[in-house]
Amino acid sequence: MSEFHFYIPPDNISGKRVIFPEDERDHLVNVLRYGEKDEVLVTDGEGRLFRVVLEKVSSYRAVGIIKELVARREPPIPFITLACGLIKGRRLEMVVDSATQLGVGAILPLICDYSVVRWKSDASPHEIERLGRIAISSMKQSLRLHLPRILQPSKLEDVNFSRYSTILYGDYKGVPSLVSLGEEIKAGEIFLAVGPEGGFSHREKEILASRYAIPIHLGYNRLRSETAAI
Repeated sequence: MSEFHFYIPPDNISGKRVIFPEDERDHLVNVLRYGEKDEVLVTDGEGRLFRVVLEKVSSYRAVGIIKELVARREPPIPFITLACGLIKGRRLEMVVDSATQLGVGAILPLICDYSVVRWKSDASPHEIERLGRIAISSMKQSLRLHLPRILQPSKLEDVNFSRYSTILYGDYKGVPSLVSLGEEIKAGEIFLAVGPEGGFSHREKEILASRYAIPIHLGYNRLRSETAAI
């Protein structure tokens, strides 16, 4: 049995029957050459790992039957939402890839005053879907069982901060490390914001300060935005 994890969205699991989505089916059939009666490992992205016996496999459909629940993992604690300022090129993809491997619970593309990149409203669903595919690939590669949520792009003033117990953001004038905060880091959900290439504007820092956000010093080296986020 392969240790490779396939991802099956929860909506594709009905009782003990699982239906492989198109991307996973193509990989299963055309790349890995699995056939009927073979066993594979499947995660639903919500912490469960199943052993599945392939029942029907063809170029247009792949269906399996859950043989057993292999593992169940609780969501990562603390739950971290990483808010990363929109950055140029494919560097946001690198953030999604690495943050998924490291156990981040949600990723928020942040529309900042100094963001060079501007997402058009009609392009946003396509971009979110693309980043979601990257998160799925990274989840499988790292053998993680929880798929992070890719949230809709937002400005800081539109974020619902009330759900977070601790709010942090990268700033060269911040405290030297998370360790130095001690008990200021509370149990619950953490919101961690990193700005784009130009950092956060004075206006955005005022918004964060009004939410009692804690600035974190990320070191003396000048980091690329994607490196700072990771």
